[in-house]
Amino acid sequence: MLSRWRDRALLAASIYEELNDKDRLRLEKALDASPELREEAASLKALAEAIPVTRPELDVDLLPGLKRRIQIEAVPAQEERKGSWRLAAFSMASLAVVAVLVFVLYGAIVPAASSPAGGNGVARPASPVLAALNKADALSEQGQFTAAYKVLDAAVSDNPKDAYAGKAQLKLADLSFDELHWYGKAETAYRAYCNSFRTAYTMGSEKERERIAFRLDLLSETRSRNYEPILAVDAALRSGEHTFAKLEGVLAHYQGVYLTALVSRHMANQLEPGADIQSPEYLHALEQAKKRCSEPLALAQLNYEIGAYCYEELDDAPKAREHMKQAAESDNTQVAELARAYLRRIGNASEE
Repeated sequence: MLSRWRDRALLAASIYEELNDKDRLRLEKALDASPELREEAASLKALAEAIPVTRPELDVDLLPGLKRRIQIEAVPAQEERKGSWRLAAFSMASLAVVAVLVFVLYGAIVPAASSPAGGNGVARPASPVLAALNKADALSEQGQFTAAYKVLDAAVSDNPKDAYAGKAQLKLADLSFDELHWYGKAETAYRAYCNSFRTAYTMGSEKERERIAFRLDLLSETRSRNYEPILAVDAALRSGEHTFAKLEGVLAHYQGVYLTALVSRHMANQLEPGADIQSPEYLHALEQAKKRCSEPLALAQLNYEIGAYCYEELDDAPKAREHMKQAAESDNTQVAELARAYLRRIGNASEE
């Protein structure tokens, strides 16, 4: 379900620029309904206010270091998502000013070993975490994911204030989730990234924050079962030509909103490989997946997911209501109650 991710993304975006009326009203309603979101808003506001507006006096030339940093960390621009509050709207000049400010405040200018000596004539050491990141990349390319994990874990533990520690922490979390399937460690690592490296998390892209938020919700939802439902999804994806049937089996055996979102994406990809989540092909794939399923709980959960997708991504309340009504008729009391609550939400929104 995408609502929770979007509310968090709106919250982070509101720190940097004024939201349009629709997004502002959505965020206000989300804050009214969620004590957890209000607490996060207070933390982000305090963080923003702690950053001074004026540039501090400097006795060194930051330009060479900044140019070197940009060369090291240059990455392809991520695809923009729709919305007036995208961080990509910043000009390159504004990004450079923000980068310099953050580097000064958090000690993020870290020249490479080959860089010239600093202003006092003493050569500055290279970042040990950057070296660990490069080593972990090389190990991962060789399929040595456990070794890569150990390298990153040690580097972050020994150098938590390093300019690259946040990047390494996120890579550690992704490695745990995507390659090693150590879901307990992945949840711990993602939470550490969000809490201990708040600046890196807040300044990340909207797409990245949504991905992290979804994974944390999924991991939290499945923790009581020792992440067994996610492991069942992993097993289904390894089952070759029986993948779709195995995925249906996961939804027939386990109940969960975020688990259903994960499984439905894999089902859609089985039927429409590579379909963008915003495209008509994706909705078509979800509806075709539903037609191929026969297990009652799987059908009920897919109806709920399709209804939420239609309402939150497509703004199609009638179609969302149609699927939610079917989910509300499920014999599974949890799914039925969730669907009835969602129908009330749709009804309340249509009355405003």
